[in-house]
Parts: sequence; structure tokens; C-alpha cells
Amino acid sequence: MLKKITSSELVLGLYVERLARSWLATPFWTRSFLLESPADLERIRTARHCEVYDAITSNRPYKKGWCPAESLRRMAAWRGGHLDARLFAAFVKCLGIYPLGTLVRLQSERLAVVVGQAAGKTLTSPTVRVFFSIRAGTCIAPCVIDLAAPGCQERVVSTESAERWGLLDVDRYWAGEPAVA
Repeated sequence: MLKKITSSELVLGLYVERLARSWLATPFWTRSFLLESPADLERIRTARHCEVYDAITSNRPYKKGWCPAESLRRMAAWRGGHLDARLFAAFVKCLGIYPLGTLVRLQSERLAVVVGQAAGKTLTSPTVRVFFSIRAGTCIAPCVIDLAAPGCQERVVSTESAERWGLLDVDRYWAGEPAVA
């Protein structure tokens, strides 16, 4: 009889009848196999983090996706149980503390959306597109700021909720479209 198990229960030497995931860029998901390679085991476990992140950030008919920063906070709480702590740390290093699309408040009392994370730079200083003045309560001409640039005095003070500010579609802002409130 077949038994469903989680990726954390996979071990070398296990015969896998089927992986119920479409994200594996291997022929594994189309046929059964004997799990013999430590590299394959690592890839399966690593892909789990991507699958979870995709599931909780995506809008579904039955629930609205969580914002990227909130998703990472919740995933951090699942380390050691649902998610592997070492692989989660590597996952966050790839995404950054403020993943693409995260709405942030800057110390200058403006809102911005994260549009990039430079490799090798601090995870707390992403590149952002500023588009909203909190003081004026309105959209402003967008500008891109690299918070990790030498001499940049701007910094992120918090993540924000788009609903709180009446912003219709934050995704369009990081894609470069004009801001609409």
C-alpha cells in the first residue's frame, strides 16, 4: 500500500512512486524512481520552500495571497518542522529580507515597493520604487532608489499593508506602471 509522506521524510534508498509537485525540473514527476542521489534529495527539499512560498503569496479563489514579507515571517515560524532551517536561510538569502513586491515605508515618510535586491549587498537595503507621499497622502512621480548605494541616507523603517493606504494594485508599481491610489 502507498503512503503519502512529506519531503522532510524522504531518505536515500526510498522508492518514490510519484511526487505530487509540478515544480521539479526533472523527469521525476512523470515516473517512479529510487531515491539514490543526495543531490536529488537536496533538490526535492529545496523545491519545497519555493512551492510553499508560491502557494502562500498567490491569490486563490478561496484566499488572498499574503504579501512577500509576511510570507517570509510566517515561513520562518515553520522552520525546524514544516521547513528545513538551513534551506530556509538559503532561500531568504536569495529573496532578501524584503522580497520583490514588498510594500515598505521609508524614513522619509514615503511608500515604496521593492523592485530589486543587489547580489552581495546587505539584505536590508533593497532597490525600491518610491511612488507615494505619506505626508501629502497622494501618489507622487515614481523614482527608483538603491538603498545600498554609497551615501544613501534613506532606509526602510517597516513593511506596510496596501489596503491600509487604499492602494489598488501594488504589483503594478514594481512593474513600473504609474501609481494610482
